[in-house]
Amino acid sequence: MSEHDRRALRDHWDRLSALDPDRSIIDPNDRRGHKNRYLAGLRDTAMLESLLDVPAGSVLLDYGCGSGSGSRTLLQAGWQVIGLDISTPLLQQARTRCAGHADHAMFATTDGRTVPLADGSIAAAITYGVLIYCVSDEELVHLLGEFRRALQPGGRLILVEQVKRQDRIAEQGLKRFRTIEAWHRHLTDAGFSVDRSTVLRHGRFPGTIALQRGLVPRALWRGMAKLERLVGAAGVAPWDYADVRLVARAPSA
Repeated sequence: MSEHDRRALRDHWDRLSALDPDRSIIDPNDRRGHKNRYLAGLRDTAMLESLLDVPAGSVLLDYGCGSGSGSRTLLQAGWQVIGLDISTPLLQQARTRCAGHADHAMFATTDGRTVPLADGSIAAAITYGVLIYCVSDEELVHLLGEFRRALQPGGRLILVEQVKRQDRIAEQGLKRFRTIEAWHRHLTDAGFSVDRSTVLRHGRFPGTIALQRGLVPRALWRGMAKLERLVGAAGVAPWDYADVRLVARAPSA
């Protein structure tokens, strides 16, 4: 990514920071907030499922933490969190949102190319809709290698990213939809072993519009999430994008 594109990406997130904290990092068009709360719940469930055996009190990295929605969930679950993001206004939202856990959280800016942490300093790293903005394969593998360096031996990397059946560049060259197979390949190239990948949802799942309009009672959200995973077990639909969780491990030694 050129410096011009990097500035454009930072400006993009800085502008979105003017919205409420969930719209700024999930779906800016969800004015009622129902869809964003549902998607945040899907993300949180996927993260927590993948961290069950990480001891409480461990230090986790929320890379591209945005306004701190995921960071707060991790803090509430008993871990310490380092949140890194390229947008200073979003980081201020994260500090405000996580103020009740200030003793266990630190938020700082990053250039989006590196992980400014010591070798072996974190037990796990998480991204949510972040690495899709790393368009270059070389830059992506380099950044994944940075995660591996910062992780403890055997540490966990959990990515929740958008994929398609075919590779595609979007948003005027700032965003890239890769295939699940490409993600596996790049993680392996960076030195990780891939434990599993799970399709969490499709972007155009029929119930999403009804949910966004407030027509799906909150009591039914868990059932809808289970249905979305069942549909996703068949793979990524050829006409749609999907949110996929990838779980990988750094080498044990």
